[in-house]
Amino acid sequence: MIRFFKVCHPIRWMMLIFFTVILTPIPASAGQTGDFTGVWIANGTRQVLPFGPNRNFYTFKLSGHVNLKEPIGGELDFWSEIIGISDSKTGTEARCVWRDLDGRKLFIELKTDHMKSEELVMGTIVGGTEKFANATGTLSFKWSSFSFYKDDNRSTVSGQTYDLTGNFQLPEF
Repeated sequence: MIRFFKVCHPIRWMMLIFFTVILTPIPASAGQTGDFTGVWIANGTRQVLPFGPNRNFYTFKLSGHVNLKEPIGGELDFWSEIIGISDSKTGTEARCVWRDLDGRKLFIELKTDHMKSEELVMGTIVGGTEKFANATGTLSFKWSSFSFYKDDNRSTVSGQTYDLTGNFQLPEF
């Protein structure tokens, strides 16, 4: 009988370890979530295309700097590029890339009724590169000011936001 326990003892321990490892749930890695606020300053160009009576169509390209008070994925500063279209009848849509100082990108879709001061702009975070891959979230802001310098059909545009707020979810990278 004593010999049976000596032989079975190592086998029991191996089985106990095996089943403990197999049956113990592995905790899911949690990504990062949070809220953010900040300021965004951008400038660029806007080109006007008359599109019938009392209707204009615009294309625009802006670039600038985003400075956040709370970080997204550890980052407070981003360089931004925006390309969009604006129709005085149907509204504005744009696609935006925020690039952190190490070159990682965050992709954002923007929508608003009109591209002008005090107009609410809504955004959706739709992914990115590296640690921002599969990022999701929302943001909103208002342009506090827009200034235009017109030369033929092309205008130089400068703007600054206020009430830039949002939330984000980053999966575990």
